[in-house]
Amino acid sequence: MSKRVPPLVRWLISAAALLVPAHRRQLWRLQWAAELEHKCGHDSRVGGLLRFALGSVSHAIFLRKQEMTMRGYWADIRHSARALLRRPGFTLLAVVTLAIGIGSATAIFSFAEAMVLRPLPLPESDRLVRLFSSNPSKGMEQFSVSYPDYVELTGRSGFFDRSSVYMELDQDVSGDGDPERIRSVTVHQEFFETLGSSLTLGRPFDSGDHDPANPTTVVLSETFWTRRFGADSTVIGRTMRLDGVPYTVIGVVAGEQAWPANAAVWRPLQWGGQVPDWAGARSNHTWQVIGRLRPGVAVGDASDRVAEIAQSIYNGEGIDTRDVGIGALVVPLRGSETGGGAGIFFAIIGTAVFMVLLIACMNASGLLLTRAWSRARELSLRSALGAGRSRLVFTLLGESLVLATLGGMLGLWLGVTALKSAILMAPPSIQSMGDVRINGTVAAAALAISLLAALLAGLLPALKATTSSLSEALKEGGQTGHGVSATRMRQGLVIAELAFSMALLVGAGLAVRGLQHQFQSDPGFSAEKLLSFTVRLPANRYGADALVEDFYTSTVERLERHPGILAATSTSRLPLDAGGSSLFRSFIFDSAVEPPEGAEFGALWVEVDPGFFTTLGVEPVVGRDVTREDDGNAPLVAVVNQRLANQMSPGESMLGKQIRSFWDENLPRTVIGVVDDIQFNGVSRVQKSAVVFVPRAQAARLEMAFLVRTAGDPAEMIPVVRQALTEMDPDVALDKLQSLRDAHAADLAGIRFVVSLFASFGVLALVLAVSGVYGLVSYSVSRRTKEIGVRMAMGATAGSVHAAVLRESAQLAAIGLPIGLVLSYGLARALAAGLDGIAIVEPSTFLGVAALLAGAVLAATWVPAMRATRVDPVEALRTE
Repeated sequence: MSKRVPPLVRWLISAAALLVPAHRRQLWRLQWAAELEHKCGHDSRVGGLLRFALGSVSHAIFLRKQEMTMRGYWADIRHSARALLRRPGFTLLAVVTLAIGIGSATAIFSFAEAMVLRPLPLPESDRLVRLFSSNPSKGMEQFSVSYPDYVELTGRSGFFDRSSVYMELDQDVSGDGDPERIRSVTVHQEFFETLGSSLTLGRPFDSGDHDPANPTTVVLSETFWTRRFGADSTVIGRTMRLDGVPYTVIGVVAGEQAWPANAAVWRPLQWGGQVPDWAGARSNHTWQVIGRLRPGVAVGDASDRVAEIAQSIYNGEGIDTRDVGIGALVVPLRGSETGGGAGIFFAIIGTAVFMVLLIACMNASGLLLTRAWSRARELSLRSALGAGRSRLVFTLLGESLVLATLGGMLGLWLGVTALKSAILMAPPSIQSMGDVRINGTVAAAALAISLLAALLAGLLPALKATTSSLSEALKEGGQTGHGVSATRMRQGLVIAELAFSMALLVGAGLAVRGLQHQFQSDPGFSAEKLLSFTVRLPANRYGADALVEDFYTSTVERLERHPGILAATSTSRLPLDAGGSSLFRSFIFDSAVEPPEGAEFGALWVEVDPGFFTTLGVEPVVGRDVTREDDGNAPLVAVVNQRLANQMSPGESMLGKQIRSFWDENLPRTVIGVVDDIQFNGVSRVQKSAVVFVPRAQAARLEMAFLVRTAGDPAEMIPVVRQALTEMDPDVALDKLQSLRDAHAADLAGIRFVVSLFASFGVLALVLAVSGVYGLVSYSVSRRTKEIGVRMAMGATAGSVHAAVLRESAQLAAIGLPIGLVLSYGLARALAAGLDGIAIVEPSTFLGVAALLAGAVLAATWVPAMRATRVDPVEALRTE
């Protein structure tokens, strides 16, 4: 140090160094010596140097206090760990309880991380977005964009670095194996450049590929390339047929960088420099838009800007009245494919998981509360020696932290195991949403959940135990750990567990019963022994209506010639949502006033073969069926179902009346028959949808579905159907060839998966609640040994003691179950909306679950109650 430093200053800094912890002392001396040299160089006044020296003393005292505090905290945690090891039964029960809740939350978070949170494996994927049209006034939150809108919204906003449009459709691929239906994506220029996708083989599209004068080219996904071509690197330059049209393979997109994820091939949009008239119409909302925002542009800002532009477009002149109110929005590319389905899934399952975690924490909290009150003398002694309340709270939280850490480790393992089982159960639609796995993000989330569990489980017991002194604890119960307030708090926790468990079990019961109803409900026809499949005829070879008609007619005749097939038919849409196209149109009477002044009636538009109703086993209620005479040269006719007839003409016959879909076909059709309601939706509503059936020959389509009624097992006719279609056209693929019941089950697979998960969490909640009741009653019996001994010594019978113990649990159930009923009703209403009408609120389910839970509570009390009746009065009094 400088010679100008007064000796007192030197002495104060040297003395302060002795207070600094030894492992930090040398560095501290060097730092303060350097600071002192600097201080002397700018201010050599004695007063300033003395204040500087006193500052070093304050800093040294702070470091010593911090060191002592941290050492004390770590010492408390080590003490808690050793104490828990001495009580393995308590520790194991608490750890397993917390592991159930933490493991459940970890498994579900893994799904969320894979589907929504994990960044896409594309360069700067946070800048990738999708552009949608919207019309909230008509209940249309997101739908396709017209090409003129795409040009104006992306160009005028100035927020997009690159953008492109694309259109998805199913196509049949043939050659190099059996024909199959795949997902094809037709893309505009700069599609792969916008995404930033890299290619495993070959090259992306260039301007020449988009020129209609050049041969057609195609890029494959790595998954399709591996499956169809065996990952053969010589595939570049080979020819494959899509809908019978030859395409030259020019590239293979790298595995996870394919978009959309379910796409098998990409084709260039061959417009050249001229946009076709059909594509240039502003009302033609058929395009999907993908874009890359400029650096620094937020998704919300881009969305606000395109909304403003869309408002200026659709509030201007020359806009069709049907398009008024259309807006636009921008959403992140990540998660845009799952849409609202993922949100509903995580809202339902996330609620269940949170409730399970909460029940587990309340269960552990009850155990920790007992443990905290058993340490009342220790806590009072610590308080007498100067420990503040915050230090005592941390001491007790240390136990819950140790338990939650162990529970988190076990819960992570349980989460991994449960996740693997769930993935095996999940339908393809769920599995395709993301690569679900345990990674660093999930492990970090498990740690965070464990810390949250430690706080939820340990904070209440810690706060409660530190509010009372030892004398108060002894005054309350006469024995450590038997305080009245502690008992009441444990009872309150058990009541809460019962209430939440009741809500979860009711929700699970309603969902399970609703799902069973789906498979047992009457669809309005005989659904057994029906085989279904779809075909899509290539437009380049079936351009004439006569060719289309001949294909369907000949196929039906060929199938019906087989002795194992009783009837066959074609339709644009299969019942039970088993396949085909879904069209929904608005109808009015031909002479009625058009909307918005007049009323309109929404109904499904279904094109059918003359044998459709016969194959289903359905007879018209009034009027007649569609016949061969209802061809393209005959007057336009329609058959309606009973629901639409009741809506459009209540109390009057619909026969002979003319209706038209004024927004679409807009041609009058004469109603020739009325049939009973048939379930077309995969999920049966309280009332089936209104439907208009029109003859296929009067509205020829290239994509149709077939129904085949078999004499025996439908699966035995699958080879026969394949052979018949191959003979008709070897390039046409059969898609979704399965029994109608299997198709219905596949359609419900996603809902069944959600219901199964929800039911599993309901069972976990039941187990935790019952264990909580068992723990409370067992503890109560053990603490009341003397009281029970005195009662029995004074003549109380085993039956009266047994009834007294049971009465304690009955009182808890009498409070918890009504609260649970209230929670159950709210959860049931939410489930009914979220599960697409599956979970129908039924009083019998509420009563049944209440009875089940009450019975489980009494069963959990039975063992402690029996143990209480075997108390020896002499031994009970001798221990006192």
